[in-house]
Amino acid sequence: MPAAYPEEARVAERLAPATRARLTMVSITVDPEHDGPAQLAAYIRSQRVDPRSWYFMTGPPAIIERVMANFQLRREREADGSVAHVTGIFLLGADGHEMREYDGQVAQVATVVGDLQAILGSARG
Repeated sequence: MPAAYPEEARVAERLAPATRARLTMVSITVDPEHDGPAQLAAYIRSQRVDPRSWYFMTGPPAIIERVMANFQLRREREADGSVAHVTGIFLLGADGHEMREYDGQVAQVATVVGDLQAILGSARG
């Protein structure tokens, strides 16, 4: 399992506990041939991720490819056969529809945190 998900980890760290309690984070592997349940569980422990609010998912490659297609993404292989990891961050509403999309390589943590706080704040009432 690569040292992935740093953007999401920084977002999670910056959220106030009350805000964090109102959302669920989901990371889906793009390399299910290597990232099975045991590998993801070990990664969660090594990164000290709170598994109650941040889910790491895997499944058969065909299912992963269908999920990715829903976000207009596809799995790509590197020259060495490894899978190129997607850095996209998608903010979904309670209804499952996309509200925002971020390029994880350039997204500013403060921007994502601000968007989450604004959306969750406006959803209160």
